[in-house]
Amino acid sequence: MEITYKDIVLRDYRESDIADDIRWMNVDIEWIRADTPWAPIERVDAEELRADMKEYIATLPEDAIRWRLEIEHEGRHIGFVTSYLLDEHFDWVPPHEAGDPLSFRRALSVAICASDMWDKGLGTRALKAFMDYYRDYGVEEFYVETWSGNHRMVRCAEKLGFRTCHKEIGIHTVGGKKYDALVMCKK
Repeated sequence: MEITYKDIVLRDYRESDIADDIRWMNVDIEWIRADTPWAPIERVDAEELRADMKEYIATLPEDAIRWRLEIEHEGRHIGFVTSYLLDEHFDWVPPHEAGDPLSFRRALSVAICASDMWDKGLGTRALKAFMDYYRDYGVEEFYVETWSGNHRMVRCAEKLGFRTCHKEIGIHTVGGKKYDALVMCKK
């Protein structure tokens, strides 16, 4: 599967992406620090990730609704978008427990892992394209989870019309300062 939107492409995972994922999970981890700086960074086992992703590629049905698509810009793999479900309390719902996914909130995330590609609007375009993809399946309401110190993600979501719909005050501490957990919604 491949979706072109302006200067980005959302596409299925390829075996050539594995090396990028290994590097993004073990070496070039700035994107993880921006996303969840309070959480410990757990390095991945390269061989385990390689085996898991080869299996994912081999077993993904052509007609499956994609929960993850890779982001390319000018032919370069720079990150990914993902989708997951939230319940009425904004808690993650494991896919095998979801039943009818349309009865849950559809949360989306975007990760531009190549830090030299930050602040170019690429994440906003990728998230917009991913939202359009899910609209084709009847999803009209979207959520993103972030924290008040992740200015890039907040700005990205606001540009697409997301507004804060749930906030947990001061639950994250980064650099000695308290930040809010945010859930933003676009209807």
